[in-house]
Amino acid sequence: MSAYQILALAGAGYGLGIVAVLRGSSSYVPDLSLGLGVLMHPGVMLSLQVIWIMIFLYTGRSKVTVSRLAVAIDRDQI
Repeated sequence: MSAYQILALAGAGYGLGIVAVLRGSSSYVPDLSLGLGVLMHPGVMLSLQVIWIMIFLYTGRSKVTVSRLAVAIDRDQI
Protein backbone atom coordinates (compact mmCIF):
# COMPACT_ATOMS: atom_id res chain seq x y z
CA MET A 1 0.00 0.00 0.00
CA SER A 2 1.27 3.42 -0.91
CA ALA A 3 1.07 6.53 1.24
CA TYR A 4 -1.73 7.84 -0.98
CA GLN A 5 -3.82 4.72 -0.39
CA ILE A 6 -3.28 4.98 3.35
CA LEU A 7 -4.32 8.64 3.29
CA ALA A 8 -7.39 7.78 1.21
CA LEU A 9 -8.43 5.15 3.74
CA ALA A 10 -7.83 7.60 6.59
CA GLY A 11 -9.94 10.21 4.79
CA ALA A 12 -12.75 7.72 4.21
CA GLY A 13 -12.64 6.74 7.88
CA TYR A 14 -12.68 10.39 8.90
CA GLY A 15 -15.70 11.04 6.67
CA LEU A 16 -17.57 8.08 8.13
CA GLY A 17 -16.70 9.26 11.62
CA ILE A 18 -18.06 12.74 10.93
CA VAL A 19 -21.28 11.23 9.58
CA ALA A 20 -21.62 9.07 12.68
CA VAL A 21 -21.07 12.03 15.00
CA LEU A 22 -23.41 14.39 13.15
CA ARG A 23 -26.13 11.83 12.42
CA GLY A 24 -28.26 12.87 15.40
CA SER A 25 -28.14 16.55 14.46
CA SER A 26 -30.99 17.12 12.02
CA SER A 27 -31.43 20.85 12.66
CA TYR A 28 -29.74 21.70 9.35
CA VAL A 29 -31.40 20.77 6.09
CA PRO A 30 -29.33 21.39 2.95
CA ASP A 31 -30.86 23.72 0.37
CA LEU A 32 -29.35 23.38 -3.11
CA SER A 33 -31.00 26.51 -4.52
CA LEU A 34 -29.65 28.63 -1.65
CA GLY A 35 -26.15 27.23 -2.14
CA LEU A 36 -26.22 27.85 -5.89
CA GLY A 37 -27.51 31.36 -5.25
CA VAL A 38 -24.52 32.09 -3.03
CA LEU A 39 -22.17 30.55 -5.60
CA MET A 40 -23.55 32.81 -8.35
CA HIS A 41 -22.70 35.97 -6.40
CA PRO A 42 -20.32 38.10 -8.52
CA GLY A 43 -17.73 38.39 -5.73
CA VAL A 44 -17.58 34.64 -5.29
CA MET A 45 -17.37 34.05 -9.05
CA LEU A 46 -14.57 36.60 -9.49
CA SER A 47 -12.56 35.27 -6.56
CA LEU A 48 -12.87 31.70 -7.86
CA GLN A 49 -11.72 32.83 -11.31
CA VAL A 50 -8.72 34.68 -9.84
CA ILE A 51 -7.76 31.61 -7.81
CA TRP A 52 -8.12 29.43 -10.93
CA ILE A 53 -5.90 31.76 -12.98
CA MET A 54 -3.22 31.83 -10.26
CA ILE A 55 -3.21 28.02 -10.03
CA PHE A 56 -3.12 27.72 -13.82
CA LEU A 57 -0.18 30.12 -14.13
CA TYR A 58 1.75 28.41 -11.33
CA THR A 59 1.21 24.82 -12.43
CA GLY A 60 1.03 25.50 -16.18
CA ARG A 61 4.67 26.53 -16.47
CA SER A 62 7.21 23.75 -16.57
CA LYS A 63 10.21 24.25 -14.37
CA VAL A 64 12.08 21.36 -16.00
CA THR A 65 11.75 21.72 -19.75
CA VAL A 66 12.75 24.61 -21.98
CA SER A 67 11.70 25.36 -25.54
CA ARG A 68 13.14 27.81 -28.02
CA LEU A 69 11.80 29.06 -31.33
CA ALA A 70 14.18 30.22 -34.01
CA VAL A 71 13.08 31.89 -37.26
CA ALA A 72 15.52 32.42 -40.13
CA ILE A 73 15.16 33.77 -43.63
CA ASP A 74 16.89 31.97 -46.47
CA ARG A 75 18.05 34.89 -48.66
CA ASP A 76 18.63 32.59 -51.66
CA GLN A 77 14.90 31.84 -51.87
CA ILE A 78 13.73 35.49 -51.94
